[in-house]
Amino acid sequence: MDQVTRQQDSIPSAMPGEDDEIAGIAAVPVAPVTPQERPRILVVDDDPEIHLLAGATFDIAGFEFIGALDGPRAIDMLRGQLPDLILLDVMMPGIDGFETCRRIRREPGCALLPILMVTGCDDIASIETAYESGATDFLAKPINWMLMIHRIRYLLRGHATLAALHRSEARQSALIAAIPDALLRLDREGRVLQFKPGRGVQALGQGGEAAATLAELLPPSACMAIRREIAIALADQSMRELELELPGSGQDTFAFDARLIAIDGEQVILLLRDITERRQRQRVIHQLAYRDGLTGLANRQQFDQDLADALAHARRRDDQVAVLFLDLDQFKRINDSLGHATGDELLRGAAQRLQEVVDQATLGWEAATGPPVKTVARLGGDELTVILGGQGADQIARQVAERVIDRFREPFQCIEHSIVCTVSVGVAVHPSDGATAGDLLEHADTAMYAAKLNGRNTFRFFAPSMGEDASRKIDVEARLRRAVDEQQLALYYQPVVDIEHGETLRLEALLRWQDPEEGVVSAPSFIPVAEESGLILPIGLWVVEEIGRRLADWSQRGMSFGVALNLSVRQFAHQELIERLLELARGRPAGTIELEVTEGLLRDQGVQLTETFGRLHAAGIRIAIDDFGTGYSSLAHLQRLPIDTLKIDRRFVRELGHDPASDPLIRTMIALAKGFGLHTVAEGVETEEQLALLAHAGCRAAQGFLFAHPLTTDQVTTYLERGGDFPWCARARRDAAPAGSVH
Repeated sequence: MDQVTRQQDSIPSAMPGEDDEIAGIAAVPVAPVTPQERPRILVVDDDPEIHLLAGATFDIAGFEFIGALDGPRAIDMLRGQLPDLILLDVMMPGIDGFETCRRIRREPGCALLPILMVTGCDDIASIETAYESGATDFLAKPINWMLMIHRIRYLLRGHATLAALHRSEARQSALIAAIPDALLRLDREGRVLQFKPGRGVQALGQGGEAAATLAELLPPSACMAIRREIAIALADQSMRELELELPGSGQDTFAFDARLIAIDGEQVILLLRDITERRQRQRVIHQLAYRDGLTGLANRQQFDQDLADALAHARRRDDQVAVLFLDLDQFKRINDSLGHATGDELLRGAAQRLQEVVDQATLGWEAATGPPVKTVARLGGDELTVILGGQGADQIARQVAERVIDRFREPFQCIEHSIVCTVSVGVAVHPSDGATAGDLLEHADTAMYAAKLNGRNTFRFFAPSMGEDASRKIDVEARLRRAVDEQQLALYYQPVVDIEHGETLRLEALLRWQDPEEGVVSAPSFIPVAEESGLILPIGLWVVEEIGRRLADWSQRGMSFGVALNLSVRQFAHQELIERLLELARGRPAGTIELEVTEGLLRDQGVQLTETFGRLHAAGIRIAIDDFGTGYSSLAHLQRLPIDTLKIDRRFVRELGHDPASDPLIRTMIALAKGFGLHTVAEGVETEEQLALLAHAGCRAAQGFLFAHPLTTDQVTTYLERGGDFPWCARARRDAAPAGSVH
């Protein structure tokens, strides 16, 4: 027969001593097994009798028998299903057992398969050849079947242990390979005994896997830190952790989480985990949480934390902490009139300029108790703050405030606009102005508001009396709201007179507040509060409506006079108010309505401003520049915009005949206006001498107490009914001009 695949159920009987090869078979102890547990034993032998004996023996022992009569057939069987063990005869026709063993080892999955080689040769050379061929064990003939069964079971157990070990090693290798960390096995001296690369390994030294020591992988500072932790880990047989920062290319750095685990008393495992991306994400999260998204400055949360830390440090060291509170003057007007994109660009420019000023002012500032605190933050809107902590913080704060005021007078280039946006600054200093962060910030805010009340574009240090001013402002705002609701506002009128003929050219409408508590209050006393609170907008609408009523009333009485009204920069950006003005001018003679705006409005000239000026002028509304000479307007504004009149500020008129510099200055203003084809009106004329000097300089019109104080509605109606003329103007002009006066 060529092959025996399974032993028959009946086994040939054998008398004791009949065949030494089956002696003692009945004594083989057999452990009960289930069919699923029966190991498969492949017997490779050219003797069919061996197959019969093996089959009977294996069946009793609980093994499953399969057989092959030569090596090639055995190899073919392996390619179907692997056995659990191979019993291989050495002496076979064709290829012998040694060569068969070699070929089996080359088959897939057979590298660790137990092979028990059986031969009648018991010389040392044959045994060595068997092991060199890949045999697991060697058994000499004649076969002691009881001994062989024990040998097979031992080999199967050993193979199971070896297979489990290999599976464990494979799992560990897979786990190690899956770990993104770089893994190093090091000795006490930091020599690299084993190295597995990991993510971020490009940050390590050039040696890489070929590195022999830590010094070839890491910079000296990191190498020293790790060697120090190695000594501790080996001494304590513990795990140590630390973080490392390694330089990369350019400005980049790599961050690693280093973990050392002691293996024994001489070796450690070092895991290097690349946490560069995590650090970058943390920086982004910190940026989002603690930095202002628009300007890049610290935000309110960072400001609060830094101020609390600065105050705690100051209390321990008996130091100062200065808080500067900055607010951009008229920022809302710019934002409303030029758009939020321009406003955002202005805020970014202001933040950058403020940071530069603080850096320059604090350069070289050193505190004896440690490095000074310095934070620039944006709290929201156009509110910027600065924290300065350390000895001499009050003096540094003064320098910063002075330089900020100076730098913010320079124009900002924002998209298509050149904008001059000044700043008001308030300063409060710990411990004199407050012990807590809340008090310090509140007092700095109060000081900033005092700077605004003082004319803006300046700074103020906090003083206790400023609290009273803040309370008064709140009180004024509340009463002013009631005034709007209860119609306590009124318009007074002051004539603008033609100097040559003494005729009234128009009336300037002046806003007054008929306060039940304080009497008649002039506009400069409450307009700043109205601007800050937003009440200026409903007040402006009321003024337009009131002027419309007065014009209609005078027209019914047969009187026709023009009216000039002042328009603040915030009102000029109010589209509803502009539409009301256009409606007021509709159907009336050109020039009936004249708008007086300050030079501050011209500083922020843009497309929207030019278009609004054009619409108003096309509707017959005249444009006058009020308080000319006190602002920042340029000749380009006078040339490009449809302006009709320049009103010379009363401060220049007041000095006529007394300050030699005023005469040529006014003469220059009048000549400038004539050069541009504009009319001039002198404000605040109180004496005939001033009138004569203005007339000789070529000024066309004037207004002031010399002609009339501001008149109530009833008074101005009576004034107009009487003609509203001043015939003595010609005489005053002719007789009052002194020698050496303006010509």
